[in-house]
Amino acid sequence: MLYHYCSSKSFQSIFSRKKLRLSSLLLSNDYNEGNVVSALIDTLLSPENILDKDKKEISNLLNFFRNYFHGIGFCLSEEGDLLSQWRGYADNGYGLSIGFSKSELDNLCKNYRTDGQRDLRLKQINYESSKHFPIVSPVIDSLKKICSDPIHNTTPLSGLLALASSMGIENEDIKRDEKRRSALMLSLLPLSDELYTLKNSAFSEEKEWRLISHIEGDEFHGINFYAKQEKLIPYDEIGIDEQLNTIIREIIVGPKHDTPIDVIRDLLISKGLKNIEVKKSKASYR
Repeated sequence: MLYHYCSSKSFQSIFSRKKLRLSSLLLSNDYNEGNVVSALIDTLLSPENILDKDKKEISNLLNFFRNYFHGIGFCLSEEGDLLSQWRGYADNGYGLSIGFSKSELDNLCKNYRTDGQRDLRLKQINYESSKHFPIVSPVIDSLKKICSDPIHNTTPLSGLLALASSMGIENEDIKRDEKRRSALMLSLLPLSDELYTLKNSAFSEEKEWRLISHIEGDEFHGINFYAKQEKLIPYDEIGIDEQLNTIIREIIVGPKHDTPIDVIRDLLISKGLKNIEVKKSKASYR
C-alpha cells in the first residue's frame, strides 16, 4: 500500500467528493522541486570543454521545460505511520493517513484521465545520486556531441547577424543557430518526465510515490485554484467514485486526532465502505 497524509478537512473531502486532488509541485514545501535535474546536468557539464554560452543555453532550456511542463501531483508514502509525515503533511498529527492499493492506483493511471483530460502516471521518487547519473548520462553525451559538432557551432557575430535577420536579411548562421537550439531541445526533452521524480537525498525518509500529471504551457483547462496562506495553488482532480470500494484499504488515525475509531468506521459504512481497516497511530506524539 501507499499512504496519503492529510488534514481532517482533506480527508472528509476525499470521501465526500470521491476525488483525488493533484496540486502544483512547484509550489510544494521543497523549494528545489524540479531543479535537481538542472543542477545535476550543470555539475556533469562543468568539467567538460563546453562554452559558457552553451551551458547557459542548456540551463535556460531546462528552466523552460520546468515551467512549460508544470508538474501537478498527489503525494504518497510507503510508510503509513511516520512521525515526520504526521508533522509535515497531516496537520502536525491532527490529521489522518489513507492507505491506497498500489495495484489499483496503477489501474487508475491506465484507464482514467483527470477532470482536465490529463494522463496520469504513478512514479516512485528517486533520492539516490548514484541512480540519478544513469538517467542523465545519455542526455549529457548527446549535449556534448551537439556542442562540439562544427555543423552546430555559431559565429562570434551571431548577435549582429540576428539583428540582420530581424531586418529581413537571411544568412546561414542564423539557420544553423536555430538548428542547434532545436537539437539541444530534442536532447533534453526526455528529461521532462524526470523533473519531478528526482529529489534531494534529505527527503529520502519520506519514501515518496506520486500520481503525476502536467499542465503543458498555457493548457489550463480543467484547472482550479485553492488558497493556502500566501499562495494560490493550481490543481486538477481525478474521480475515484467507481474505485472507492477497492482503491482505499486502510485508515490510520493521527496521534493527535480525537475522533473515535468507531465513529470513523461509521462514516465509512455510511459511504458504503465496509472493508477498510481503521486503526490508531502508534506514534506517541503530542
